[in-house]
Amino acid sequence: MDEFKISEKDYNIDSEITPRSITRATPTTIKTAVIERRFDDLGLAPWLLDSCKELGFEAPTSVQYNTIPAILSGDDVLASAKTGQGKTAAFALPILSALSENRYGVFAVVLTPTRELAVQIAEQIRTLGNAINVDCRVVIAGVAIEDALQSLTVDNDDKRPHIIVATPGRLSDNLNDTMKQALQHCRFLVLDEADHLLAYGFEFEVKRIIEHLPPKIQTLLFSSTLTTMNKKLELFQLKNPYIFEDNQ
Repeated sequence: MDEFKISEKDYNIDSEITPRSITRATPTTIKTAVIERRFDDLGLAPWLLDSCKELGFEAPTSVQYNTIPAILSGDDVLASAKTGQGKTAAFALPILSALSENRYGVFAVVLTPTRELAVQIAEQIRTLGNAINVDCRVVIAGVAIEDALQSLTVDNDDKRPHIIVATPGRLSDNLNDTMKQALQHCRFLVLDEADHLLAYGFEFEVKRIIEHLPPKIQTLLFSSTLTTMNKKLELFQLKNPYIFEDNQ
């Protein structure tokens, strides 16, 4: 697979962010994915490999194959791929794998621009994490969220949900000191459809949510394109992020 070095000028990324490299999928790598790529090679927990087989996942897609090892290694990730390439599983699988090794409180916060997408993501996370009884709660407008919010404010990590999937506005509206305490050990922040989140005026809400998360949180940004995100990356304290772009 080809790797191309990029500079801050190429991507107009804030000077504090030092991207390592950008990996672009080629027609050849996509064509040979089913033959040469296996979930077994990505470092996922054995129980997740069994879940993938049970769910009929034959081979990782390009975005999954390239980003899952980076996420498991603790890297921040910027990744783009078209709809239908399995971006949700690309971040859900490594998060669930890490969660199964160290289960506690709120482990990940996933932000997405629409209620419908939040529900879809939560359903997929629950399906993938069924073997470990993952507790994934949705915080969105238009539904009764009292139970989800109450579960976040209990004074016991064991009773808090493992993963929160939310729209930025609804989560931001309910942040307080108690919520900040509940999120103090959160390990992952995910922005799905990050280009839409950052282009459609959610910067204030996203920034407020980040202020309630630990400073060393691992940040994963997934979108359809990287180009529209570049001017908004200063919101995140990304350190040497792994960048993957699949425009095939």
